[in-house]
Amino acid sequence: MPLLQSPHHHQLLLLFLLSVAASHGVAFGATYDSSMCLSEPYSCGGLSFSYPFYRSSDRKDVDSNENSLCGYPGIGIVCDDDKPILQLDGVENYTVKSIDGSRAKVSIADPEAGGSCPRVEHNVTFAQGSWLAFPDSTVDYLFLFLDCLFRQGLVRPNPLHEITCPDVVSSFTGYSFVLPNGSVPVGNWSQACRLVIRVPVLKFDHPADPNDDAWRNTSYGKVLRQGFEVSWDSNNRPVSCTQCEDSNGRCAYNQIGAFVSCLCTNGQVNSDHCSGQGGFGAVYRGSFSDGRQIAVKMLKDYKTDGEDFINEVASISRTSHVNVVTLIGFCLDGSKRALIYDHMPNGSLEKYAFKDNSEGGNTLGWEKLFDIAVGIARGLEYLHRGCNTRIVHFDIKPVVQGEVPVAFVPGGCSQEQLVLSLTHNL
Repeated sequence: MPLLQSPHHHQLLLLFLLSVAASHGVAFGATYDSSMCLSEPYSCGGLSFSYPFYRSSDRKDVDSNENSLCGYPGIGIVCDDDKPILQLDGVENYTVKSIDGSRAKVSIADPEAGGSCPRVEHNVTFAQGSWLAFPDSTVDYLFLFLDCLFRQGLVRPNPLHEITCPDVVSSFTGYSFVLPNGSVPVGNWSQACRLVIRVPVLKFDHPADPNDDAWRNTSYGKVLRQGFEVSWDSNNRPVSCTQCEDSNGRCAYNQIGAFVSCLCTNGQVNSDHCSGQGGFGAVYRGSFSDGRQIAVKMLKDYKTDGEDFINEVASISRTSHVNVVTLIGFCLDGSKRALIYDHMPNGSLEKYAFKDNSEGGNTLGWEKLFDIAVGIARGLEYLHRGCNTRIVHFDIKPVVQGEVPVAFVPGGCSQEQLVLSLTHNL
């Protein structure tokens, strides 16, 4: 009886293929420079930080994405002359005073707000979609109205007294004011003043009278020098990043803040998880003395004895099909167990199914996709019915093997014992 009998079967196979390939992934065999991830806390100026922070200088290429980062976008630390600096939106530099990872908050201060008469001449804003925000529980605001002239019908709010701090007074020809949020009177401030700046600060006890002499002289400066807090929202993580971190991986993002891939501690790159180095063991690329490339699966926490392991290997080794990757051999040394497979240099089907490893479009054409779907179906049908020992698969990994549309790594278990689950990239 033929494998495919009707257009309905065709549609089902194509849908199955798309469900396999839709999770955009990285190239089979991809690795990364592990130095880009902070495996241990890094110290700068007596301040220690670790993932999801990263050193801004540690950007590397990941799966053809230049200057990718290992951590959350926007919280890269620059260590400048042993001083930790955070660049907000990559523009303004702020000195990092402390990091509270348990509260997802960073305390920072504007280096311009130094001296007894500080002034700040830039607003602090976050771009839409930024991971950073001002926590309402700890942040308030000061308004700085600098170099104001009330001419041509512009009325100066009354009563309102300007800053008397000498350094500020000598810098401008007009009047300057510093007012707490909630104490700003109605007025044409944007027309009267050369600069209108809203500065985040830590919540503080507002003076009963913003015209207080001490406030207008130096007290406002104390508030500015304390700095303010910013927080990062891990809810911005895409599902792929969450899955990556749940599997002990680290999330990589590109220059525009889009999730790239999952960086695993063994130097491998994966789509969204590091399961290959977790529950069933890591997979390594290797070669024989004659140069033949192989994939070595190191089994982890294998519960049966050596005899059962050899029996399982014997069952798997009897599989032989053009659409199933060949088991070459095994290794048994005490408690250590390894399986050896052919290495697939052309990589994962994910690499070819969609343009630029994204969900944007089909680059292979429907005829080729149909051929691949048929290859997957034949491999499944063989495992279920054709081989000597019927194998129940838990996961499959479509990979490309030369001219064959798809070669399929057997994953899952025989009827007796779990043997292999190659669901990740080498």
